[in-house]
Amino acid sequence: MDRQTPVLTSDEFGKFFSEYKNRFVSIAYGYVHDTDIAKDIVTDSFMYLWEHREQVNMAENIKGYIYFCVRTRCANHIKEQEVLRRAKNEITKDAYWKLQSSLNSLSSDELSKKLFQSEIIELFSRELAKMPELTRAVYQASRQEGLTYQQIAERYNISTRQVASEMQRAYAQLRVPLKDYLPVIGLLFAMLSK
Repeated sequence: MDRQTPVLTSDEFGKFFSEYKNRFVSIAYGYVHDTDIAKDIVTDSFMYLWEHREQVNMAENIKGYIYFCVRTRCANHIKEQEVLRRAKNEITKDAYWKLQSSLNSLSSDELSKKLFQSEIIELFSRELAKMPELTRAVYQASRQEGLTYQQIAERYNISTRQVASEMQRAYAQLRVPLKDYLPVIGLLFAMLSK
């Protein structure tokens, strides 16, 4: 005698879904710790049940069937997240290694440092030589000798306002050709003064 499997009707499915959905969401949340993902997993599990309702024997434990689906989907989600986390870590490690490698090669390349420093110094010296004599003298007194504007004014018999004006003129003349190097010029001169 061949028994037919009782088919889950849409009313039975709707009632079962309404009654047990929140319980299964709580169970899924216990595994995945994310409410939206837990809801998606439970909805997908119920959809799977509905799509395969002809193969599900209603006489058997349907709650156990849904629980098994939810648990399996949670486990798959957790495995996928672990794979993504590992891949992300590997990418991060690889990017960090490449960055460190680049920094190490840049910092250990003494020839590059010397060429870069000499390029800046040459450009700076060339621009300094182009300045009017008073502007150059005021700039050098301020930056190389460390004199105050008052001391410079007394040395060259000019007002402190004129010292400030000459310094602005010097900065303006240096800014254009050295604009690409400005962030490192301070560092360079700090290194050269040691």
